[in-house]
Amino acid sequence: MEKLPFLRTLTGITFILCMVILVFAVPFIFMALFFPAQVPFEVNGTKAVDMAPEDYVMLGVKIVVFGIWTYALYLFRGILTLFSKKKIFDDAVILLLGNTGKALLAGFILYFISEFLYNVIVENTFSVGIGAELLVVILALFFMVLSEVFLTAKKMKEENDLTI
Repeated sequence: MEKLPFLRTLTGITFILCMVILVFAVPFIFMALFFPAQVPFEVNGTKAVDMAPEDYVMLGVKIVVFGIWTYALYLFRGILTLFSKKKIFDDAVILLLGNTGKALLAGFILYFISEFLYNVIVENTFSVGIGAELLVVILALFFMVLSEVFLTAKKMKEENDLTI
């Protein structure tokens, strides 16, 4: 477990950066909606004044997805904290592992459906491909399976403790 402190630090820094981004992103969407001329930069290569309503919806969905994934990172930080306290097969770890996987999967599903609908309805394009998003699904399922493995291991440990 010598890499655990490094992982905790890296996760903590990433979580703080994500929270800073969220703190600025949420008010930004309202600023872009109500005062688009005041936005001093472009969003995805488009000035806020030139953005269509569906672009604002997509921007809002992406911020929500980012928030869900930041929540998953928060849950992961909780897992690492419990690991550092040597609580490996604790009920909280099992619950956090499952919830982390579910949050990652929920974020992916929301992202995938919104991107698909945007491309089909707004851009009139349909394309299917394998991208980095597949890694998010794999990671989500990994956390969910790991939760089940930890639950099984905990039950086996309890049964072994009873037989001694």
